[in-house]
Amino acid sequence: MRQGGHGGRALLHRGALQARRHRADNVPVHLSFRERLLPILVVGGIAALIPTGLELALGNVTVHIAGTVHFFAVGFTALAAAAASVALTVVGARFDDTRTVLVGAAFGVMAALLALHGLSTPGVLFANGHYGVLMLTGGATLPVGAAILTLSVVPLPKPLRGVKPLLVLEGVALAIVTAIGVTGLVSPALLPQVPAANSPGALTVLAIGLLLYALLATRALRTFLLTRRTSDLLVLIGLVWLATALVAALTMSSLQLGWWIGHALELDGILIVGIPVALDLAHSTQSRPLSGD
Repeated sequence: MRQGGHGGRALLHRGALQARRHRADNVPVHLSFRERLLPILVVGGIAALIPTGLELALGNVTVHIAGTVHFFAVGFTALAAAAASVALTVVGARFDDTRTVLVGAAFGVMAALLALHGLSTPGVLFANGHYGVLMLTGGATLPVGAAILTLSVVPLPKPLRGVKPLLVLEGVALAIVTAIGVTGLVSPALLPQVPAANSPGALTVLAIGLLLYALLATRALRTFLLTRRTSDLLVLIGLVWLATALVAALTMSSLQLGWWIGHALELDGILIVGIPVALDLAHSTQSRPLSGD
């Protein structure tokens, strides 16, 4: 009996040692995982803020760039936004996913505004008197896109809680944007006065836009901290770039290099936000970096 008792205690002691060894072996793994997160966030933060540094260092440099450069550059950006819109809208409708359709709608409206912005480039297809459309579409693209994207992170009203109503809403929004743009191109005098860069009106729109992008960036950061996916970090970086581009669009003119850097950031931001969001739909477990769960 004693031998059995000693044997039982020995087995229990051995089991306790193995449990402690197992816990000890796992501690470095968890520490290493946490330690790796900080450098990733630092690198991501640097990548997100590099354009801001460029704007501060070079933004006020005076430049004279041909209108054709603006025409083709903005046209390419519009195509990128349109491609993202079609992909997200089609996939969202196929899977009856209202949040994805909303994100697609945001890119669709941005694509329409950018297309009008590019078409209204003075001296390319239209005369130099079409600055109203140019300024209106240039200043509205990023704030309007942010506003629609933000709808994906808040509860929708009952009438809009379905794919079909959202598709109708997207169609109406695109029709309104197109009608305003065409009207402005045909009869520029019909457009209201657009606030100039750095005016109180422009700065008000800027403040609202930055608040919306901050909300979206906070959501994307929270998603990345949960998933640790590089694609979710890219979405966060892209949102910061779009916010930086918004500052340039509403505070600078086409004679400043910062305004052109902002246009480049629009294209880059749309690409590195739109592509990861579209690819996220292929994952068995979607992270939804813009809209959360």
